Amino acid sequence: MQIESTSVQPAGKGATLDIRYRNGNKATFEARPIKIDELLTDVRKYIESKPEQLDGVKLQIDNIGWMLIRNDEAKYLEKSVAKWELDLKAPENHFDAMTTVTTPLQKAGAYWVTAKMKDGNEARIVLWVADTAISRKRVEDGTMYYVADAVSGAPIARADLEFFGWRQEYRQNRNYEIFTNRFAGRTDADGLSTPDPKDLIPQNQWIVIARTKEGRLAYDGFMGVWNPEKLQPLDYSPLKVYSITDRPVYRPGHAVKFRLWTRKPRFDADDNSYADKQCWVQIRNPKGDIVYEVEAKTDRWAGVDGEWTIPADGTLGTYIIGIAEEVMVAVAVEENGVTKVVNQPQRNMIGNGSFVVEEYRKPEYEVKIEAPDKPVKLGEKIQAKIIAKYYFGAPVTEAKVHYKVERTKKDSRWYPIARWDWLYSPGYWWFAPEYQWYPGFNRWGCMAPIRPWWNWSPDPPEIVVEGDAEIGEDGTFLVDIDTAAALASHSDSDHNYNITAEVVDKSRRTIIGNGSVLVARDPFKVFTWTDRGHYQTGDTVNVGFQARTPDDKPVKGSGKATLFSVKYEGDKPVEQEVQSWDVTTNDDGSGTLKMTVPVAGQFRISVKIADGEGHEMEGGYVLFVRGPAENGGGYRFNDLELITEKQEYQPGEKVQLQINTNKPDSTVLLFVRPMNGLCSKPIVLRMKGKSTVHEISIERTDMPNIFVEAVTIADGEIHSEMREIVVPPEQRIANVEVLPSANKYRPGEEATVKLKLTDLNGKPFVGNTVLSVYDASLEYIAASSIPEIRSFFWNVRRYHQASTYSTLQRGSGPVYRDNEITMQLLFGNDPSMGGGGGMMGGGFGGGGGGRGGMMFKGRMMEAEGMMAAPAMAMDAAMPIEASGLRVAANGAPGGPGAGPVEVAPTLRSNFADTAYWVASSTADENGIVEVKFKVPDNLTTWKIKAWTMGDGTRVGSGTSDIISSKDLIIRPQTPRFFTERDQIVLSAVVHNYLASEKSVKVVIENEGGHLKLLDEATQSVTIAANGEARVNWTVDVVASGLTTIRMKALTDEESDAVEIKVPVQVHGMLKTESFTGVIRPNGEKALVEMRVPEERIPAQSRLEIRYSPSLAGAMIDTLPYLLEYPYGCTEQTLNRFLPAVLTQRTLQKIGVNLADVKKQRTNLDAQQTYRGKYPAHWGEKPQ
Repeated sequence: MQIESTSVQPAGKGATLDIRYRNGNKATFEARPIKIDELLTDVRKYIESKPEQLDGVKLQIDNIGWMLIRNDEAKYLEKSVAKWELDLKAPENHFDAMTTVTTPLQKAGAYWVTAKMKDGNEARIVLWVADTAISRKRVEDGTMYYVADAVSGAPIARADLEFFGWRQEYRQNRNYEIFTNRFAGRTDADGLSTPDPKDLIPQNQWIVIARTKEGRLAYDGFMGVWNPEKLQPLDYSPLKVYSITDRPVYRPGHAVKFRLWTRKPRFDADDNSYADKQCWVQIRNPKGDIVYEVEAKTDRWAGVDGEWTIPADGTLGTYIIGIAEEVMVAVAVEENGVTKVVNQPQRNMIGNGSFVVEEYRKPEYEVKIEAPDKPVKLGEKIQAKIIAKYYFGAPVTEAKVHYKVERTKKDSRWYPIARWDWLYSPGYWWFAPEYQWYPGFNRWGCMAPIRPWWNWSPDPPEIVVEGDAEIGEDGTFLVDIDTAAALASHSDSDHNYNITAEVVDKSRRTIIGNGSVLVARDPFKVFTWTDRGHYQTGDTVNVGFQARTPDDKPVKGSGKATLFSVKYEGDKPVEQEVQSWDVTTNDDGSGTLKMTVPVAGQFRISVKIADGEGHEMEGGYVLFVRGPAENGGGYRFNDLELITEKQEYQPGEKVQLQINTNKPDSTVLLFVRPMNGLCSKPIVLRMKGKSTVHEISIERTDMPNIFVEAVTIADGEIHSEMREIVVPPEQRIANVEVLPSANKYRPGEEATVKLKLTDLNGKPFVGNTVLSVYDASLEYIAASSIPEIRSFFWNVRRYHQASTYSTLQRGSGPVYRDNEITMQLLFGNDPSMGGGGGMMGGGFGGGGGGRGGMMFKGRMMEAEGMMAAPAMAMDAAMPIEASGLRVAANGAPGGPGAGPVEVAPTLRSNFADTAYWVASSTADENGIVEVKFKVPDNLTTWKIKAWTMGDGTRVGSGTSDIISSKDLIIRPQTPRFFTERDQIVLSAVVHNYLASEKSVKVVIENEGGHLKLLDEATQSVTIAANGEARVNWTVDVVASGLTTIRMKALTDEESDAVEIKVPVQVHGMLKTESFTGVIRPNGEKALVEMRVPEERIPAQSRLEIRYSPSLAGAMIDTLPYLLEYPYGCTEQTLNRFLPAVLTQRTLQKIGVNLADVKKQRTNLDAQQTYRGKYPAHWGEKPQ
């Protein structure tokens, strides 16, 4: 037998114990009170005796059982006050069983309870029964103690408090000196006491004992205490630099265009101190080196803009761009042999952003995950299809796929959209508490949002299946997913099966696609809410409801809304219908209802929606309506609730904070505006009934949020609740609408984009605006590093973590003697081996069981950010023959003969990653900015982004997309570069989006003499409407340089032509040959023969001979190269240190005098790099 761990229990209620047992049928119990007062006195006297070595066992007053079992147990135990027996029924086959034992112990105190199984072992535990509780909390004046009745929660006034503290201080010879302090105190009329920090020394460990004349006794300790600390105003970020670049990623040689705003965001003032100020713009490469620095002056918006061209050999990686200020720093310098400290100017970066430099190619194909299109029940096998397809439509046929399926529990929380979700997170205003005790709540109720201060973390994902496979000829691969395991062990929740596919095609490029399959218990869910947190009789209640599938699709349907009044028989709610209405949901799944509640009381709103396919679901909401004399005494609530009346507040308004408790006439400590775990003195509320309202005035300094925290004690438990009150920065946010004149343009066409700037009230806003239009496919290569501007400047919030320590939180576990044989668990922590059911709730509403799991599928999930690209691998597309298209060289489709007259194409050669950039533009008085630009020749999606900055750091941003396209398109498929002597296949993919089948003449041209065409330059194909074809040409690369390739697709209705330039690299390499030789003592020379290749370009070739007269010199000669090489990471820098150490060790072993080597400098300046140059950061040449 084993007694399970237990917590403090209230006096007068009859304490209980849980026991685990097996193989027995009877147990006997005995309870003996522990002499706590005598034990604490002996502990104090022991410490005050200042022994040379403290015995830790004698100090364990927070673990009395462990202390007693190892000391004089009999000394501190009184005579038995209770003995009883319990008949048990052990399960068959030696399985464990658990049962709850009701003890006869009613009086407060600590009890040594022993239990013995007949013919079995003995178990023991310390059982705490409390009538008095001590709680402590960190407040501005230090440590506050609250003494209250452990059952009713009423404060105990004028309770005597005894404080005893001790500490050890180290002395010489490893000796310690013990210091003690004692003083007395008393609680005030509210049961509170905050000792003077001069008495309650923070360095000590303290115990506090509370006593009353009536014989109450409680103690807390040993524990630390807090120093006094005043609540501080909101800690604003002292300075923020917002960096905007014209696109997220660049190639070496490209120009980076930028705009930087420097601001000090404040809620209580408009700060523009960085306007018209000198500064420096700095750009640092991935190594941290400054590659660009220029002095600039900010404009009236505290902004500065510019442009920097990345060197052709620029380091790849993430660059930092920011604003630097000049400051004076103390530097030690040597002058005339004397070291002194002087102040020198130094430029320190005060804020920055980033951009990426890569040798990139835009993605050539995309990877999608297609879920099944029919629902299946949880437990069945399903299939997900991985689809790899080139952007021009052909499947990726020769590729490998690595796939992984992970299962996670589905969190079904959903909340109506509110305008400040971006700052406070969705559901920040949610009023309704979770009534898990209300029958059916898990089915119709809505879970509260996960608050930042909750100690919550999701379950880790479970890998269901993982593997590697060859992609099919159709570019697809089917993944089997078996949900039987989830049905067996997690049938009480919904699940997401997240699928990741990494596809590597023949060009060895990897594209990743992600998707998910959702397993849900219900076909849809109805969410219900009200526009306010609480109401008065006669108020209009605005009810909102939304029907949504688990994958967030709206459900259009009809049904009934019902208002129930709620009464209670004991703790069981009994509902009576008050009124009902017919309701519908519209195309977005939402509906509204207005009602007036004429009487006070507790009510439940029920909304049932049918989807027309045989499914009906219910959503509900419990609200409390106050009346002149209604205090909630006849209703049930959670143990402690804090409910605001409105979603958000503005300075000057008053918060009507409703406070509910489940215990009538509770005492609540209310802490207003706590922050970072620190509270001010509490407001003590003595409630009449179960509900009251407390008023809080909102001030300007409360922006953007404050907290309220409440603490109450009831029935042997301490309850704490916290609520965030939102005071949003309405005067700091602007709306930006991006309105292109059309959604689709042709290459070279003029596009018009209008920006409309307004404040939150819809009035025109005048601000400084930045606009960038760039190729959206770049975001697949490198996601934009520009943060959301509103959050960047104004996500400055107060934080608080509620923490209250109480003697009611004391726990006790089973106590064992040394080497005692104890009961061991047979099956972990589950005595029934999983047969006892699981937790209810969670998931997408609803309890366990129900109609079983429903799988909602039929969704296409794409890899994010993959856009069409103008170039891809040569052999990537589907061959013409495979697509069933007819090809004829130098002739019309299908055979010889003259074709129709082709339309002359417009040559597309203006390919750009950035289509348009405006670094600074100011809106007119109507808040309008209008720009025009020519659309580049890329056929892609263009991302339009705009940011605005106004006075008082009022900020906003907006985005939109436009598409550049044609009805007949030719896409060249070329490598990023060629190399001499290559033989390659150049391809063109022609797309026909015209209304009819077309005969297309496809032509290739080349300038510069770098390529030799081996096939006919002109080929003809017939392409169906909305079809495509690929044409190939084999070429030899015969010369280096920059070659121009021109491809044309000609028809009688529309034509297209593209010109691209591709670098051709020299077929050459850096070749190193090493030779050694020996010159004998009587010799004068040695001969080394080497071959100079004939196949070389003399003007671009150089022969360099480096020699050393000894192996030792040759070893030293290699070190500068290794030392100065620009290694890319910390681990690789070991290659600088290790060769130097090994060389030194080798030279020492062979007897080389390193001092002589340094003096002679064997053909080597020891400070010189391998190229014969001195690094710039070394300054002048060393002496």
